[in-house]
Amino acid sequence: MVDRMTKNLRKFSKRERVQILQVMRQIKLNYFTGLEIKKLKDREGVYRVRKGDFRIIFYKVDQGMNIIIAVERRSESTYKEF
Repeated sequence: MVDRMTKNLRKFSKRERVQILQVMRQIKLNYFTGLEIKKLKDREGVYRVRKGDFRIIFYKVDQGMNIIIAVERRSESTYKEF
């Protein structure tokens, strides 16, 4: 997953990468203020953050540690794997 995430990050512009990394830091720190978060249907503990036309998909774990599993540009197949 990490290699795929890194590969996807390279596809974004520098400005978008800065925004994505900022959102990723917020998710890791459990600071969700100002983020558009939604729980994915039929998936236990999996959420997405929408920022422009990219999506960050992550697991929300009880102990407060969130695990980012994907960073992708929104498409028809964005959520099919999760």
